[in-house]
Amino acid sequence: MVPKPPAISPTKLPALLVLVAGLCLAVLLAVETKRSQQDALERELRKLAQDRAELIRGQV
Repeated sequence: MVPKPPAISPTKLPALLVLVAGLCLAVLLAVETKRSQQDALERELRKLAQDRAELIRGQV
């Protein structure tokens, strides 16, 4: 009887682990970059709103 080969051969396992680790790292970096961009946009909009509020107060 011929033994069944494993689903993932032992020689390919390190490459697969590196691929999965790289994918996880890429996803984490993408999420952090998106959050950083959103924070920067929020700060910019808040500053713009404060500037406009000061301008309106100055006109009253």
